[in-house]
Amino acid sequence: MFGGNTGSGNVRARLKACAFGTAALAALAASSLRGGVVVDQSTVSFYQVRGGAEIRYTLGGDPAIVTLEIQTNTLANGTGEWVDIGGENVQHVSGDVNRIVRDAGSQRSIIWRASKDIPERIFTNGTIRAVITAWATNAPPDYMVVGLEKANDVRFYASTNYLPFGFTSDVYRTTALLMRKVPAAGVVWKMGAVDGEGNRNNDKTRNDFAYDTQHLVMLTEDYYMGVYEVTQGQYTNMCGKTNYSQFSNLPDAPLRPVDCVGMKALRGQSTAFGDGIWWPKTGHQVAADSAIGQLRSKSGLDGFDLPTAAQWEYACRAGTTTAFNWGSNSVNGDYCWNPENVTNAVSRTGEKLKAAQVVGTRLPNAWGLYDMHGNVEECCLDRISSGDDYKGTFAADWEKGGVTVDPGGENVGSATQIVKAGGSAAEGARQMRSGARWWGGWSYDAYFIGFRLWHPARFR
Repeated sequence: MFGGNTGSGNVRARLKACAFGTAALAALAASSLRGGVVVDQSTVSFYQVRGGAEIRYTLGGDPAIVTLEIQTNTLANGTGEWVDIGGENVQHVSGDVNRIVRDAGSQRSIIWRASKDIPERIFTNGTIRAVITAWATNAPPDYMVVGLEKANDVRFYASTNYLPFGFTSDVYRTTALLMRKVPAAGVVWKMGAVDGEGNRNNDKTRNDFAYDTQHLVMLTEDYYMGVYEVTQGQYTNMCGKTNYSQFSNLPDAPLRPVDCVGMKALRGQSTAFGDGIWWPKTGHQVAADSAIGQLRSKSGLDGFDLPTAAQWEYACRAGTTTAFNWGSNSVNGDYCWNPENVTNAVSRTGEKLKAAQVVGTRLPNAWGLYDMHGNVEECCLDRISSGDDYKGTFAADWEKGGVTVDPGGENVGSATQIVKAGGSAAEGARQMRSGARWWGGWSYDAYFIGFRLWHPARFR
């Protein structure tokens, strides 16, 4: 998918403020072959500047997401293998990098303040280069970071080691949203739970049995999912709304999931429809003053929403077929907060309740997503009336192996019950399974209900 060429310089680069001149260093550009995205190879240059380096390039074709990697040669004579110096050594970068670049044809510039990152490192001539990668806006990098302290602060990173502050920083649990791309496009997988799965109610006469009936599903696009459940700190920063969480009184409350938020608060209410509910069949429309509406406005990204139940389950499973995403049908407290490892806490209203814990303190699933099981139930877009109606959204030949494509639960008539997934720290294993479905009213909220954000992996 990527290709490029290299050039070499003829200078000695001591990465200190006192050692930089204006001579060119080696440079390389890699270009995505999708969507007409290219970097004009002849324009890529790497110059020393005081305290760091300037990388210049020209983007041709369509808008693209541009990322940077700094590589060094392992041999002093410049004939060895090129290796990444590590994203932890390339933290102080600015300019036309890690974002969508729209002005094709004009020269763009990236500044790397190398003296801040590796002040004592010495690179001899021909042993350092910049790698610029242009990603099509419909095939973006694996990680997206949305800053919540100012408007239109959206950045992209190809790997975790290039993330500023480190992957598990509290920044991504308070003042920024960290999103991970889920590789879902074109994969046929089994949604729901098999008969006999641990903790499943196998009484097929019960209406709730139908909600997790196993069937084949295919999602047609990759998408981003929040690495963490949205915290109280993030909720306040993203929309400025009052935090009514039951556990807002605790010292580490900003790092705990926001709770007591229902769909009415998250997506708003409309007078344009008979049921008064914004629903994805209207084009993912939300009220402007809703939490998600305000996030869209602040970020400049109108794709933010909640995941469908299918998108949520696929991200939760991360390729597993068992009841839980650590490859087992039994609860494991190393991966989830649940009634067995959570003690009661006194809420702001004086009740003793099993409180959701600080996000990201259990082990993640294979795609690096935390707390998909337990902590708080997570709201999904699907609406439910009954299990049989829910099965009515499956492919007509689902019992013969037919594949349901991009299910959203929208064909359920006037149903107003909203799907919740993942269970909570207050609930048992049955509710926490990957394939389990629970529901509540549009306005219903509780101390065990929260949410996780979703965004399509494509940008305008």
